Amino acid sequence: MAARRVAIIGAGASGLCALKCCLDEGLVPTCFERSGDIGGLWRFEEHPEEGRASIYRSVIINTSKEMMCFSDFPIPEDFPNYMHNSKIMEYFRMYAQHFDLLRHIRFRVRLLLPLPRRLCEGGGEPDPPLQIHVPPWPGEADAGFHRPHPASGCHHAHL
Repeated sequence: MAARRVAIIGAGASGLCALKCCLDEGLVPTCFERSGDIGGLWRFEEHPEEGRASIYRSVIINTSKEMMCFSDFPIPEDFPNYMHNSKIMEYFRMYAQHFDLLRHIRFRVRLLLPLPRRLCEGGGEPDPPLQIHVPPWPGEADAGFHRPHPASGCHHAHL
């Protein structure tokens, strides 16, 4: 049986975790990020693109590093307990590099999917699985996916 392909939508904290978990399970994930970088909401942008939420320059997380870290990748001891957003981004970059996630992310790709709003609003089961197709990268024969995994969060301007 061919490996199952999963489309992960968004390369923020949830997308990075989903990407790593898919790899751990032997799936073939591709993460689609509409911006040019990882980090999602935690990436400060002076002038974010239309439809993208952004934190403000001085945001410091209100959760300790011990509670917010990925269970398989502790935050370095020399990082402050309550981190500035730039340190969170540094941690995300370290995580992505450590687990070699960047090669699975397609940046500056905007997918238009008919995702039900209830995925974001917390109501019930999602609709039946969607089949999504995107143009293949060079060397890819098929760009179809067995399962989409929206990881763009509720702070994203959905269509």
